[in-house]
Amino acid sequence: MAEPNQDPSRIPPGGEQHTCPYLGLADDPDTQYTNPDIYNTCFKAQPPNRVNMRHQAKVCLTGAYHKCGIYQTETPGPLPRALQGKARRMIPWENWLRLSLLVLSMLALLLLAYVVLTSSSPPQSTSAASTPVIVAAVLPQATETVMEPPTPTVAQPSRTPQPSDTPQMEASQPVVQISPGPALETPFGGQQTYLVHMTLEGETLDMLAARYDTSVAVLQVVNLPPGQQGIWGNLPVVVLPGVKDASGLTIMQARQVEEEMRVADLAALYGVEEIDFRQENSLTADMVPAGRWVVLHVP
Repeated sequence: MAEPNQDPSRIPPGGEQHTCPYLGLADDPDTQYTNPDIYNTCFKAQPPNRVNMRHQAKVCLTGAYHKCGIYQTETPGPLPRALQGKARRMIPWENWLRLSLLVLSMLALLLLAYVVLTSSSPPQSTSAASTPVIVAAVLPQATETVMEPPTPTVAQPSRTPQPSDTPQMEASQPVVQISPGPALETPFGGQQTYLVHMTLEGETLDMLAARYDTSVAVLQVVNLPPGQQGIWGNLPVVVLPGVKDASGLTIMQARQVEEEMRVADLAALYGVEEIDFRQENSLTADMVPAGRWVVLHVP
């Protein structure tokens, strides 16, 4: 397999490579995250596959990458299952909301059809057996005075009010919980509020700035390396809602916790201070559950 194009910024002034040259992003082999990340992919393996974060931290992103069995092999093959990363596909909460509203609409239509059918059915006729029979008693005729028969009074049947054609329903908004801890589009943080947005195909920085009341400059400083102007689809970006001044901000990264870990171990894995990591991500418990998102500053 030919050597991949290496980013000169990854090679220190001494000329020694500290990260594996075969590690890159799934859609950009020449780019890689300098911290363990679920999107880092091994291109020496055939087919290329994502690498779990433990192996990245111990081998791929250190000077010991040349000791890796995959790096040393002359005949590339599949990445061993023990080294493969777990890719998660997050479904935006808007899709769950639309699905829930669709189910509620279908239930409302079925209920409406049931009410219409039951209200239009003909009333059942009263059987002869249930009709009361009044037997007139024969009295002896005392006088010859002819008594006019009383005029019968016919009782009008009471009308049962019919149900309305449109039933009144109070539809409650469904509560969507995608994963433990802050999920996509969920604000969190200490002194500064953050949220993680998964970009869609065709989205631009101007669209995101208008949606979250921020600025293009803030989105560029926080999420893009120097020189990059646009964003790709299906990648997480860190958003600071309501912040429009980019002065004093630094580049940040959003990470999804792949497996449950202690806060101290996760902070050490990312190379950040535990107290700052807790404050920025609203972490109060000792364990960070799998599936939640965290943010961290890139040194």
